[in-house]
Amino acid sequence: MGPPRDRAARPDDPRPRPRPRAGEGLAVVLNPASGPAGTDSAARVRELFPAAMVKEVGEDDDAAEVARTLAATSGVRALGVWGGDGTVGAVAGVCADLRMPLAVLPGGTFNHFARDLGALEGAEVADAVAAGTALVCDLGRVRAERGDPEAPEEVRVVMLNTASVGVYPNLVRRRDHLRRRLPWLPKRAAGTLAALRTFGASTPTWLEIDGVRRKVWTLYIGRGRYWPRDIAPLERPILDDGVLDLRAASARPRFARLRLLTALVTGTAERSPALHEWDAEEVELAALGRPLVLAVDGEVVPGVRRATVRVERGALTVYSPRAAG
Repeated sequence: MGPPRDRAARPDDPRPRPRPRAGEGLAVVLNPASGPAGTDSAARVRELFPAAMVKEVGEDDDAAEVARTLAATSGVRALGVWGGDGTVGAVAGVCADLRMPLAVLPGGTFNHFARDLGALEGAEVADAVAAGTALVCDLGRVRAERGDPEAPEEVRVVMLNTASVGVYPNLVRRRDHLRRRLPWLPKRAAGTLAALRTFGASTPTWLEIDGVRRKVWTLYIGRGRYWPRDIAPLERPILDDGVLDLRAASARPRFARLRLLTALVTGTAERSPALHEWDAEEVELAALGRPLVLAVDGEVVPGVRRATVRVERGALTVYSPRAAG
């Protein structure tokens, strides 16, 4: 079964959507390290929004704190962000907290969230901002404990796209590498080849998922349902379905690795007994033995002993060319 049809913003969304023409009333958090080499990011943002306030973040700056300061500035009615998913997530969390709309500009390497928004062209984003066209999106929230079990450090992260434990980050890295090297290769084929290489050379992880002990190759957590329904999803056409998309590739059944690899080759992974899928609004994870490495939107959180991932439904309003259709 293919992905559902695209869906635009809910017509009953009560939040105001300012229309800052030329960027008047818009403040943009800009990560100058993002974007293709040789790109003058600040000049590009000012070209799109000549009247906007633009603030560059340095290596030691907290993008969320910069965003909060900008949001409190007189006359600012919306925030924008130029950067990768890590920077976008930090600013998105602030916008959700303050009920302020967000404009996402494609300044990262892969721009996964911008792609799902239909926001890969800066000029189209500028048009959406000027017209006030926006989508309502859910937001993922991650709370992790790491370090000393008696006095753990607490880490809170916004999740725009995915989180995972185990081999999934390596799978994604190999898949994206294949797609860059072989652009003619179909997306699903690239995912399958990457999965074969990854699962063939990896070891499983022990952890508790909602209190149940599991031995898995990987646990994948999508913020919203992704397609295809296998271990290497690519598309997320709906951004406000209110669920976490959970997929665990089990290492417990006999010949689990062989079964999973066979299913990947034959395109039957979604029906494999080695792949467990379910939806939830919240999931709790705990390390068994060694601490976990939790990957959130491509950023690694090491040394995790416990973590809670939950979805905050309809938390974010984002300007999007998709909403115009």
